[in-house]
Amino acid sequence: MEKAINFKIDSELYKKIKIKTVMEDVTIKQYILGLIEKDIENSEATISDFVEK
Repeated sequence: MEKAINFKIDSELYKKIKIKTVMEDVTIKQYILGLIEKDIENSEATISDFVEK
């Protein structure tokens, strides 16, 4: 089951994100999810400790 995350960002940041996604040939969704997944992977031990408690 998919959940939605919705928020507003500054127009200049949006332009930068859009340019980055065009350069990498990915959608904004793919780009943002990739960033989130990388961050979670880098924090995996901390997250596991938190969930186990």
